[in-house]
Amino acid sequence: MVELKTKQDLHLARKFFHICTGMMAMGVTYYFSFTGKQAAFIAGGIGIIGLLNELLRFKFSKINQIFLFIVKPFARQEETHSFSGLTYYCFGVALCFYFYPWPIANLAIYYLIFADPIASLCGQIWGQKKIIKNKSIIGSLAFATICFLINIIYLNINDNPLLNNSMFLILSPLVGAFSEFLVIKDDNLSIPLISGLGLYLLSLI
Repeated sequence: MVELKTKQDLHLARKFFHICTGMMAMGVTYYFSFTGKQAAFIAGGIGIIGLLNELLRFKFSKINQIFLFIVKPFARQEETHSFSGLTYYCFGVALCFYFYPWPIANLAIYYLIFADPIASLCGQIWGQKKIIKNKSIIGSLAFATICFLINIIYLNINDNPLLNNSMFLILSPLVGAFSEFLVIKDDNLSIPLISGLGLYLLSLI
């Protein structure tokens, strides 16, 4: 059996892969000027292919071993016989693009791309004091800080009157950090969906 890292490891390669794949996907979306629905169907299609691959490797141990050997630098031990984070990642992005307005979906997905791995890294290094389970105060502060920086950068590039106000800038990072606690199956699924919902409600206010 292939030896893999666990959630307790820093696993920098996985965090780097998480950011790079997200940025590549967003880059392709912008380059081809996809609409939210188009991006949702593409991400969902990739997620379905990933899901079929997961079911296939669960059924055939040899395929599972080959798959884990190929993705060894990025996979976790917990994913040996469970769905990988990348599958949840695709479905989280797809649902976010499908249900939320374009700027909201973009922000929520950027929270997933950047805030999630950076908060995880900070929490593992400095987050000895836990709030609940494996969530630390330092990790949550890092998550909120990255979300705030994403807001500043995104809103400077894309001037949107619905989002560009002080209340949104202050509260949306807290919404992002809160979404990290409400894990639905996997944070790659819950962060974009929950933060997207919170951002959408804030935009209405």
